[in-house]
Formats: sequence, C-alpha cells, structure tokens
Amino acid sequence: MSVLVVGSIALDTVKTPIAEHADLLGGSASYAAVSASFFTGVNLVGVVGDDFPKEHVDYFASRNIDLAGLQIVKGKTFRWSGEYHWDLNTRDTRSVELNVFEHFTPRLAPGYAGTPYVLLANIAPSASRARPDGEAPFRHRRHDGPLDQYREGGAGLAAQARRHAHPQ
Repeated sequence: MSVLVVGSIALDTVKTPIAEHADLLGGSASYAAVSASFFTGVNLVGVVGDDFPKEHVDYFASRNIDLAGLQIVKGKTFRWSGEYHWDLNTRDTRSVELNVFEHFTPRLAPGYAGTPYVLLANIAPSASRARPDGEAPFRHRRHDGPLDQYREGGAGLAAQARRHAHPQ
C-alpha cells in the first residue's frame, strides 16, 4: 500500500519570539509526505524552483519518498513567511509568494496512477481537478486546510472548495 501526496512544497521563513529561520522545508505536501513515510510508501507530486536546496531533496530521499513526480522548474520556489506569537498558537502571515506553484499542474509519474490513496495537500481546488497526463481524475479526494489566500478568497472560493471536496 502507498499514498500519493499532491500539493505544496515550500520554503518557509518562521519567526518566533525567540528566533527567526529562513528557507526551512515547508508546504503541506512536504509535511504530509514525510509524516506518511514513517508508515507506508509515498509518491510525491509537486513543483519547486531551481532555487530549492538539494539538502531538502536529499531529506525526502532519505525517507524513501518516491520523487519521480517532483517537478524542478526554472524560477523561485513557493515561499511563505509567518510570525508566531508568545502562545505559539497564533500567528500572522507576513508574506506569501506562490512563484512556480502559481502555475503548477499536477502530473503523475509512470506507476503513480494505481496508487490506492491520494491526499491533496493544500492545493487550489481548480488545480486538484486537473487530469494529470490525461489519466483518470483522482479517485479519492481529501483537502488539507487551505492557505490564508484561499480562506480570504471569499465565499465563492470557499463554496467551490466544498463542492469539489464533497461532490454530489
């Protein structure tokens, strides 16, 4: 058994009341893939820019995450920056730069189509409906919590996400 994880892979800058760190491995697909790798095989589908640190790719590989679906394209990787407050339960998003993720179209690598479970990890509803490389649409659907820009996109975008996550 394995899981197909499709979604955001990012470089995060995180500030806490104590310290600030830049270019940390981030993105919902990253967290989901690494977490799942402790229990099962993982096929990762996502996009990063040519600025994405090799150490992060090596970390995925060290967790035996299949990276055939990782697209490395010219440009900057998706970036998020946030500041956590003293309680560490609240935070403010300082910036979001979609960069190469803005035009990301999921493409399944050979052998991924038969993956029994799919987790759509923080990806725009319209991108998650894509038919990767002409193959059948994703059979199993789950949406991770959306980023601030999707929540702030208004009721129309939220309704679109709900309709897609729970098709009639």
